[in-house]
Amino acid sequence: MYKDVITAVIKQYGLKCRIIPKNEGREFYAYGFIEPLNHKSRYTSGGEFSTDGYLDGGYSLFIGEARCRTDLIGYGSEIEYDGQKYILMHGDLYYKSKQPLYSRAILKKVSGGGIDE
Repeated sequence: MYKDVITAVIKQYGLKCRIIPKNEGREFYAYGFIEPLNHKSRYTSGGEFSTDGYLDGGYSLFIGEARCRTDLIGYGSEIEYDGQKYILMHGDLYYKSKQPLYSRAILKKVSGGGIDE
């Protein structure tokens, strides 16, 4: 039940992303959300706030369908949306009672010449 609801929300409101595995798998499309990571939240006291996660080099969080399997497609795989490319740095699945609910990953944005530094 949980998986069906989460998948429906991701498909309804998420981005259609092109997934290009680094290993020899075929590219495919999956729905998901890509959100820049912030170094420090506006809502917590102390520290500095950085928009778009650029304090640490432009990392983003990807939340996608469980079938995306960011834990298996290989680090260094590409995720594309609307001309923006991201490199998969770390991926895993979130489970509830041994049932995968959604896929999550840490992405690094790619500029024209390579990964943003």
